[in-house]
Amino acid sequence: MIYVLSISGGKDSAALWAWAKRTGLAPRRAVACDTGWEYDGEEFDDGHTATSWHAYIAALSFAIGEPITIVAADRQFDERVLAHNTFPGMLNRRWCTEELKLHPFRAEVDRIREETGDDVTVVVGVRAEESDARAKMPEREWSDFYDCEMWRPIIGWTLEQVIAEHHDGNLPINPLYFEGAERVGCFPCVKARKKELRVLARVPRRVERLRQLEAKTGTTMFCLEQPKKKGQERKLIPTPIDKMIEWAQTERGGKRLMLPMFQEPSGCARWGICERPLPDDDGGAGDR
Repeated sequence: MIYVLSISGGKDSAALWAWAKRTGLAPRRAVACDTGWEYDGEEFDDGHTATSWHAYIAALSFAIGEPITIVAADRQFDERVLAHNTFPGMLNRRWCTEELKLHPFRAEVDRIREETGDDVTVVVGVRAEESDARAKMPEREWSDFYDCEMWRPIIGWTLEQVIAEHHDGNLPINPLYFEGAERVGCFPCVKARKKELRVLARVPRRVERLRQLEAKTGTTMFCLEQPKKKGQERKLIPTPIDKMIEWAQTERGGKRLMLPMFQEPSGCARWGICERPLPDDDGGAGDR
């Protein structure tokens, strides 16, 4: 049996990898999917840069002391937006996860199975605390998509356990958490909330990239929900990225500007990880 770990670059999958090494889960392979839409080291509006997704994945691999295989679809995010002539999102099929992550990952699982002749188990770092939908997921189940068992060994973990695994394993933290993001990966995700959009607003080159894709397709990545009266159906309004960024600066309800002193602390402050240093150049990443 070969355990194939899905590594995203977020705190949970990093903790999963460290746990797998600490408990001796073997043989194992670590695999990450490059969607072409992760943060790539672009400048923030004050001139600083954070460690790119690729550099962070390399630093995590160095800290764990094990190699990681990075896979990618034949066409990445920008190309697929243009091919579909629309963004994935709330008004359209959310094709991004399926086409940019699941299919490339499955191809690697099949390759490992064919190369070794062994059975495989796909291991993912999903936690019940993250959402109601994830709370309903079983720890183990058969996946027809992967044609093997899927295992979620940290499904019952608390956030404190995840952070403890980082501390104990001396793991680097994805730098986007230090910038205030609550979750990392696609930058931005089609399901981004105000916090992620406020981080995005500070990266002009990525905002411009979105503007250009909007202009070429005549569609938008995001929608806002129109206020409705009791009994009315929910209505989503396609909203350009600049309007979304304006909305992200408001308090709940979208009317009043959020005062900086009342903004919630970033994820790293609440999670107790701000004091963790980024790896230095010898660790394969870090430009802050």
